[in-house]
Amino acid sequence: MQAIKGLAQNKREYGVQYCGCRQVTGDPKKDKDLICPCIHRTLDIQKRGSCKCGLFVKSYA
Repeated sequence: MQAIKGLAQNKREYGVQYCGCRQVTGDPKKDKDLICPCIHRTLDIQKRGSCKCGLFVKSYA
C-alpha cells in the first residue's frame, strides 16, 4: 500500500508517477528512469523475484 501512496504523492508533486521507492532528484532528465515501472524493475525481479516496491513480481507460469 505504501508504494501506491508514493506513486500518488509523486504524481501530485511532480506531475509524473515516479517510483515511490526511489529518491527523486527533481531533475526530469535524471529522474526519467524512475517513472514507474522504473528501469531498476527488471534487475530487481531477477535478483529478488519482485521490484523494490513489490508492485511487479516474477511470473512462474
